[in-house]
Amino acid sequence: AAARPRGRRASVATIAMLVSIAVIGVIDLTTGRPYSVSVAYVLPTAAGAWYLGRLAGVAAAAFSGLTLGIEDYLVRDYSLDVTVWNGLVRVAVFVGLAFLMDALHHFIETLRRNQAELTELLAQREQFLSLMAHELLAPVAAIEIVATGLTDAPDLGERERRALGQLLRQARSLSSLAQGVLTASQLEAGTMELDPERFDLGQLVEEAGEGQSRVQVRPPDVLVLVVADRAAILRAVTNLLGNALKFSGPEQPVLVSVGREGNEAVV
Repeated sequence: AAARPRGRRASVATIAMLVSIAVIGVIDLTTGRPYSVSVAYVLPTAAGAWYLGRLAGVAAAAFSGLTLGIEDYLVRDYSLDVTVWNGLVRVAVFVGLAFLMDALHHFIETLRRNQAELTELLAQREQFLSLMAHELLAPVAAIEIVATGLTDAPDLGERERRALGQLLRQARSLSSLAQGVLTASQLEAGTMELDPERFDLGQLVEEAGEGQSRVQVRPPDVLVLVVADRAAILRAVTNLLGNALKFSGPEQPVLVSVGREGNEAVV
């Protein structure tokens, strides 16, 4: 958040504020009775309260009211009581404006600080999620490699093979979860880099359903070519199939079709 000026800068700004009020007063005096530019006193009062703070705004309000009172008395031939009354009313209005501008300045600065803190927290969260996902993917990948190698061992019994198959499925599920967390954090932070390419969507869907006995992919009637990030689309389709398998009966098939509707590809 931007801090209000202090020291020499504040002094220069205060002098400029008071001089501008005096200049407005001189212009208002020279225009005579029919014309008035007194509305311009709002500008230095508002600017002083915004840029220098509440006290500077109140000082500008008092000086503006005094200058306007002198104009009324000298140019517009008002009586002393009318001049004093008008001056007090104008000072009250200007002081209210100064308090309003100061409060608005504090409110906006608070919003800016909160936004900066939120941006920093989001960056820290993205960094944490990215680190967690990468730290999780490394051992899971090692488990997948070892489990895949062990399933090819000729002396394994059926029980051991089932256990290795379950371990491999769980490792892939954990890997998919870590990749999903990483992708979600990158999407929210706007840092995800896509690598679009041209590929056959039907072939990708068949690849996503490989190894799942309940998944039945209906091949498209025509070739469905799309231009997209193949890895991202594969993760999306795999997640959809995983949800369908998880929230359906153990004997219920999951039917997947790929087609075209106009210029759009539909899964």
